[in-house]
Amino acid sequence: PRVDLSISIHEHWEHYPYIDNPEEFASFLENHQPQFKAHTKGGRLALATLAGLPVPKKVIVNPQTDLMAVLNLLNTTKLFAVRSSASNEDKIDKSNAGIHTSYLRVGAPDIIAKTQDLFEKGIDEVVIQEFVEPVISGVAFVRNISAEIDLVEGHLEEFISGKKEPYCFTISKMGKNWEMPIALEVQNVLKQKYFKSKKLWSFLQNTIKAFHYQPSDIEWAWDGYQFHLLQIRPV
Repeated sequence: PRVDLSISIHEHWEHYPYIDNPEEFASFLENHQPQFKAHTKGGRLALATLAGLPVPKKVIVNPQTDLMAVLNLLNTTKLFAVRSSASNEDKIDKSNAGIHTSYLRVGAPDIIAKTQDLFEKGIDEVVIQEFVEPVISGVAFVRNISAEIDLVEGHLEEFISGKKEPYCFTISKMGKNWEMPIALEVQNVLKQKYFKSKKLWSFLQNTIKAFHYQPSDIEWAWDGYQFHLLQIRPV
């Protein structure tokens, strides 16, 4: 999880490409052009998408990307998040959360300007992602045996910026003696919004399962219909 790793996907390659496709494999090594960095915000979201996890639609760009061509691929009726995905954030030893700027609720006409602004600030990679307006959102520290969860009504930005105090609770496979239950009055509020903590637990466990059960810090959103994975960083 600390290595500078890039990934290229070759769907037609089997387990031993250097035996099955030696010429193609040699050509790949000699002319290697990585598809994406693995250990960035954008890279982990790309891996999560490949694993079938519910990540909002996104494009990962760098300063060499043709942004006008990218804009033509997007659903311009949507709002977007333009998010930093720098090499010095979201690391296993130090998250540096909040060190860089991200823009929320960006209309299509402003995407290029916001993206270029991040590049001018020294960001080497940017995630342009369809914006999810959540009913409930939160942060969870997740192990295969437990999850410590902070959640708020509405968007996560108000929790991260300190404008809202989160509701906190813990779920554990070890049973009730190891859990911190969510307050009954809070449960009643969440039920009115059709939110179920058991479904959140299932979503969180499926997420870390795709990352070999690495204990992770996960940002998530629930839009009233399904959970969305916004970010995952190893801990």
